[in-house]
Amino acid sequence: MAGDAGHPLTGVADSESAAPATHRRWLVAGVGLLLLFTSAGVGFYGFSAFVKPLAAEFGWGRGEISLAI
Repeated sequence: MAGDAGHPLTGVADSESAAPATHRRWLVAGVGLLLLFTSAGVGFYGFSAFVKPLAAEFGWGRGEISLAI
C-alpha cells in the first residue's frame, strides 16, 4: 500500500527517519558526557576557591578544611 511506508507493522523502514534518530542519539550521548565531565570537575576542584576564605575567617589550616570535606 502506498500510504504504509514507514509503518511499524509493514516491516518497511523509512531510511530518512533512521538517520536523524541515530544522529540524535549521538548528540544526546555527547552532551551527557560533556555534562558529566563538567560537573565532576566543578565538584572536585570548585571547593578550592573557598579554602582561603575559610582559613582566614575561622583560622583553620588547609588540612583541617580538606578533612572536613
